[in-house]
Amino acid sequence: MKVKNYEFLLFNNRFEIFFKKQFNKVVDGKALAKQYQDHLTDGHEKIKGADELLASIDKTKYQLSIITNGIADMQYKRLAEAKLDQYFPQVFVSETTGYQKPAVGYFNYVFNRIDDFDPKKALIIGDSLTSDIQGGNNVNVDTVWYNPGNTKNKTSVKATYEIDDLLAINRII
Repeated sequence: MKVKNYEFLLFNNRFEIFFKKQFNKVVDGKALAKQYQDHLTDGHEKIKGADELLASIDKTKYQLSIITNGIADMQYKRLAEAKLDQYFPQVFVSETTGYQKPAVGYFNYVFNRIDDFDPKKALIIGDSLTSDIQGGNNVNVDTVWYNPGNTKNKTSVKATYEIDDLLAINRII
């Protein structure tokens, strides 16, 4: 789906609406949204095995990119503070692409900006069935569902591979 301006307006107005409806209180929604986003960017807990996996991948053989929904400044800050940005020469955030995963437009935007992109050699790795895996299905790219809790998939969305340990990616690639 195409990201609409009103969706980003909601980020600025959601606290104003919430406080008015729940507490009949008038607040500066934009200021609270900024404060919330500033604190949210402080959270960047790494998944066990992430550093080991990323260090082990042959960057001359594989081109790594991040595809993520969200607010660009927030995502870039979290990646930098977690020291993960060094592994990913390209980061694609929905806010700047104009689309959100799982929209085909989002993936087309991304694929058109990756040199020599070949969907038959690509792999989308994600923890969300509804955005990552469905997105991969929408554009016929193989997917890996990272499912550390071994949650039962109760949807019609099917991943090519399913793992509960990030290091298992090395066995797939």
